[in-house]
Amino acid sequence: MLNFLRQIRQKLLENGNLRKYFWYALGEILLVMIGILLALQVNNWNETRKAEIAVNEALIEIRQNMVQDLSNIEAANRFNSIVITDLIRLTEDAEDIPDDSLNFYIDRLHRASAYNPITFGFDQLEQLTIPATVPDSLIRTLTDYYTEFVGDGVNNIAFRDLSIYNINKYRDYMIEQGFPVSTFNNIESANPSNLRKIISDMEFKGIARSTINSRNVQSLGFSGASEMIQQCINQIDAYLISQ
Repeated sequence: MLNFLRQIRQKLLENGNLRKYFWYALGEILLVMIGILLALQVNNWNETRKAEIAVNEALIEIRQNMVQDLSNIEAANRFNSIVITDLIRLTEDAEDIPDDSLNFYIDRLHRASAYNPITFGFDQLEQLTIPATVPDSLIRTLTDYYTEFVGDGVNNIAFRDLSIYNINKYRDYMIEQGFPVSTFNNIESANPSNLRKIISDMEFKGIARSTINSRNVQSLGFSGASEMIQQCINQIDAYLISQ
């Protein structure tokens, strides 16, 4: 091809046809420019496609993470419901609790369930350049979920502060009553009559009811997280199907 073009230029120069040579040279320049633009366009398309593939892979990973999140939330919420039921029994039907089970029910005051969202896929996504083909609404929904429920997210802080407050109140109260406690261990064995005296005390009942409230707040947080996850999954599926 280059030899052919060179021959044409040579013939035009030999014939002294400068005007034709000028138009030919201009056409050759335009042809080169078009070739460069096409090459750039193809390169941009390739880069965009690579970015789309990387984002798609991250979204697939996020979807898998969120499916696991849903499973973890279900397990945490199931345990949370059991704790709430036990604490309600402790505050309302304590007389029906056998002596040898009082320790167990009182210990429920510092048993909290939680779930930590898996962020591996979202961490990948944050390192990528998001192509214009990815809907902004999808990225916003994902960002809202992880901002809300990871680390210092609003829901985490709200529950954590309330839960820690109740646990500290419970521990301080029990220590005042002469029962050293540990966050991860049952209270020390005690005479059932002393424990019954404690659970009938209004201050203890207030701590227990406040703890029930914090667990109910957490249940609402679990429900909110599940709804946001399902919304994220639906948007991810819709986007991936469109590709």
